[in-house]
This record gives sequence, C-alpha cells and structure tokens, in this order.
Amino acid sequence: MSFAELRDGTLHCSLCPHRCSIAPDHAGICRVRYNRSGALALPYYGFLSSVALDPIEKKPLFHFYPGRSILSIGFYGCNFRCPFCQNHTISQQVNERGTSVPPEEVCSLAVERGSFGIAYTYSEPVIHYEYVLDTAQIARERGLKNVIVTNGYLN
Repeated sequence: MSFAELRDGTLHCSLCPHRCSIAPDHAGICRVRYNRSGALALPYYGFLSSVALDPIEKKPLFHFYPGRSILSIGFYGCNFRCPFCQNHTISQQVNERGTSVPPEEVCSLAVERGSFGIAYTYSEPVIHYEYVLDTAQIARERGLKNVIVTNGYLN
C-alpha cells in the first residue's frame, strides 16, 4: 500500500481515487484505512460482516460454475456512500468489537461447506486488500476459485 506522509503526521492514502488525507488516529472515507502513529493500518483485518453460502448466480458473472454455491464473505466499510445501497448496514459502519477470522479458517470453511471458491463481496472488499490477498493466495493453493465483487473505484 503506498501512501505519503506530511510533516504533521497526516497520511495521504492512495488506495482509491479519494486519496484521503488521514490525520493521526483517524480513518479515511472508507472507515477502515487508519493512520496509526504515522503508519497506514488496517485495524479490522479479518473482521467479517457476513458469511454465507450463496448461489453463484447472485454474483455478476455469466456461466461461471452455473448451479453451484460459493462461500461469500463481506467486510465492514466502503469507499462509496450510495443512498440506495442494499448493504448499507455493513458498508457504512465498522464493528469495532468484532473478531478477526484467519484466512486459513475461511478457506477451510469453504471446503467444509462444499464451495468451489470464495467470493469477496457485500461491500467494497478491495479496501481490505491485505486480507483479501492473503485469503486468495491460500484459497488458490487449495484449489479454490476467487471472485471479487468490487465497485472498481481503485487506483
């Protein structure tokens, strides 16, 4: 993750086009990229807002494993503020009391539930890209497919 630091400890996050200026001990627009003592942090690494086994047809894909189910995981926070969002209760807040679910556990759950893969969805998953990347790498090693449902508002 690239960022620039200013003299007063403010960080400029470059993950998305908002290019947030994040003061020390504050978060950016997404509410999950955080300035912790001059370093850009993801304090909600692995905090899942939702876990469900969904039909793949709920994802914006065409003829990708039709008729199969995929383990879908969601996260808190988003870099958009859409007034019509069907998932606003998770995308517009952060659960600070949540617990982190290790990537290995998510991959094991996908296998246990008979899923062919993992979908990162429900809000904007890429603002949690460290967790998504860690999980996706393990999933791939286990022969699972990875699906990212994103708004695409990223640098």
